[in-house]
Amino acid sequence: MCEPVSMGLAGLSVASTLIQTKNARDSARAQEAAVKADTAQQLELMKAQAMQISNQADQQKSETALAIMRAKAAAAVAAVEGGVSGNSVGVIQNDIGYQGSKNLAQIEANKSAMLMQNKLDARGIAAGGQSKINQIDANKPTWLGAGLQIGATLGDRYLKWDSYRNKPYTPK
Repeated sequence: MCEPVSMGLAGLSVASTLIQTKNARDSARAQEAAVKADTAQQLELMKAQAMQISNQADQQKSETALAIMRAKAAAAVAAVEGGVSGNSVGVIQNDIGYQGSKNLAQIEANKSAMLMQNKLDARGIAAGGQSKINQIDANKPTWLGAGLQIGATLGDRYLKWDSYRNKPYTPK
């Protein structure tokens, strides 16, 4: 192998290493951007779900409060029509209010639990996205690595060339 050919091959190897490193880094950046976009989209969906949970619970609470008022009114009308008055009416009214308050408290507890689960799910999504990005970063080639690979290639080419150049001549 003559020196110009060896140097040309070494140059091609260096160029190839640089191109491969740049392409791999560009690909890693694109993967990171895709993971970030996907994670952001999933987190937006979790926010929408949290809003839906809150709205549904508020709707249930409104419906329950309305049902409590209707039940109290119906009990009062029934008491008046039945000729019942005094403490008996108050006890019935208080019992209806107590049962309604228990229902309202249960709706609020369910809402809180569902929102907490939603928040934990969102944290899991964010952590999963960051984990994927960390994996991509760990496998992304560095320019230092490319430089070391180029140095090793050039060193190998030089040693082969030097070995060829310093071979003693043996007639055939």
